[in-house]
Amino acid sequence: MDNNITQVCFDLTVEAISNMARIYMPLTVRGLADKEGLATVHAARMVVKSHRVAVEKRRKEKKKEALEYCQALDAGARQLTALLSPIEQHLQSEEDKIQSIKDALEAEKAAAEAARLQAIEDARLAEEARRRAEEEAALAVERARLAEIDKAQRAERARIAEERAAIEKAQQVEQARIKNERAEIEREKQEIEAAKQKAEADARRKVELEKAREEAAEQERQKLARKAEQDRLNAELAEAARIKREKEERERADELARLYELARPDNEKVVAFAQKLAALEYPAVATPLAVRRINAVHEDISEWVNSVLSEEKC
Repeated sequence: MDNNITQVCFDLTVEAISNMARIYMPLTVRGLADKEGLATVHAARMVVKSHRVAVEKRRKEKKKEALEYCQALDAGARQLTALLSPIEQHLQSEEDKIQSIKDALEAEKAAAEAARLQAIEDARLAEEARRRAEEEAALAVERARLAEIDKAQRAERARIAEERAAIEKAQQVEQARIKNERAEIEREKQEIEAAKQKAEADARRKVELEKAREEAAEQERQKLARKAEQDRLNAELAEAARIKREKEERERADELARLYELARPDNEKVVAFAQKLAALEYPAVATPLAVRRINAVHEDISEWVNSVLSEEKC
């Protein structure tokens, strides 16, 4: 909402609310014992609530005034419209009468113009039909003359086509003979080349197979040698790891024994203290709060004493 509207309608600005937020938002209550903090927070909330209630009350009042104004505005508009409508309707009917006369005159004028244009079009079509009939007669004579010429030309083309077909057939026979001879020569060349390539390929394959057998044998020998070496190294590493593990276990056991001997006097003192705590008598109390406190202390001490005595047994 616009700041001016808030000032006029609600007597409260956004800046004032920002100041309240700056002052009140940091307020906190630190617990049940913080009576002063609770009172401050409550007082601040009452101030904010009073402003909120005042804003809502003012909103309802302004909304009611605006609604009443809108209702009065609509009623006045309806009254004026009811007075103006008969006048507008009368004037519209007068304009419509004149427009009807104009439309009738325009329709008569358009009909006369259409009749005149139709007469002109009929005369044009009759002249065009006469001229087309004369042209058709002249074209019929020309088509007959051209048909005779076309007949003679077709006969000549047929003769030429027969001669050309005979020549093409002879050429095709000769070309087929030459093609067959060339194909036979090419086939023989390919057979010779294929036999040559097969012999060379067989020789290369024999050499490659021998070389592959030798390489496979060498690889197998190297594989066995590497495996034997790896087995030896694995055995040595396993033995070294076993010796190291046994040494570390002995050293760890010796260290634990040494530490236990060093801590024995303190451990005996801790056990004796735990035994004293286990035999400790707790005061008899009657109030629930005191009973809960005594029970809580007893549970904590019992848990610690049990853990110490269990470690001692181990």
